Amino acid sequence: MTSQAVGNFINIDTDLEVATAWTTNLPLPDCLKVKIRTLIDSEKEQLAILDEEIHKLRQQHTHRSTQLERYQMCIAPHRNLPKEVLSEIFLWSLPEWGVSIPRNNTQAPWNIIHVCSLWRQLALNMPELWARVDLLITGRRSNIRAVQEVIGASKSWPLSIRVSDFRSDNSRVFLQQMIDVMFSHVHRLREIALRGRSPCIERFLKLPAGLARSLEIVKLRVTSGGIHVTDLSVLKGSTKLRDLTIDAGMDTPYSSLIQLPLAQLTALHIPCPGSLHSTFHAPAPCTPGMLYPS
Repeated sequence: MTSQAVGNFINIDTDLEVATAWTTNLPLPDCLKVKIRTLIDSEKEQLAILDEEIHKLRQQHTHRSTQLERYQMCIAPHRNLPKEVLSEIFLWSLPEWGVSIPRNNTQAPWNIIHVCSLWRQLALNMPELWARVDLLITGRRSNIRAVQEVIGASKSWPLSIRVSDFRSDNSRVFLQQMIDVMFSHVHRLREIALRGRSPCIERFLKLPAGLARSLEIVKLRVTSGGIHVTDLSVLKGSTKLRDLTIDAGMDTPYSSLIQLPLAQLTALHIPCPGSLHSTFHAPAPCTPGMLYPS
């Protein structure tokens, strides 16, 4: 702020007529009005000068604050963290169900790979960071590429995939392409949760037996229509399967259930055979006899 501006700002008018003009509601003489209008113009000029100085100071403050942040970042403690520690932090920053598709750039790992080249390189070389996929079927073809990229980044790491399909349209060609991308890696699936419309679940159940060898957890939930399950042979050969949930929207007869590797299950939640309105829960170890009424 200039000395002239400061001097004008603190100058106090000592003219008695002007000083007392605002203390009454009496009409003012014309000569006094002229004088006051001159003073008004002068104050406006001084305020304009002050506004300009304030604007300059704010710009300087913003610049200095930015510089301060940059300097602080140069000596920030996270620069000295070993890559092993950073990797652990990245894993803990993931949402509960992992990588969201469509992309959410406010969540890990999408936000991590945009911080800096070091973080991006580290994240993209962590297959475990990309091995849990939370896919919402939206009909956007860009999501097919995203699924391919994410599954590719997971390399040979065991996969966990949750698919939610609540659409009401009939774009079956797109859905088929998405399913083909996912199930081409069925041999790596450790956990799969399918919920929503039936096509994706039906396609999973029609997979050849023995492909899903690494499956440990399977959760199937139909929210639109229903499925009559006649064959669960897709789970044959799943020697690691321990947790199976079949929603009440799926009618599962005894002949299908008996195909399950019951002896190894630690949790089984299925609709009672012949009923869509009640569910059978069995703690492990399960046995074939548990599935038949006494």
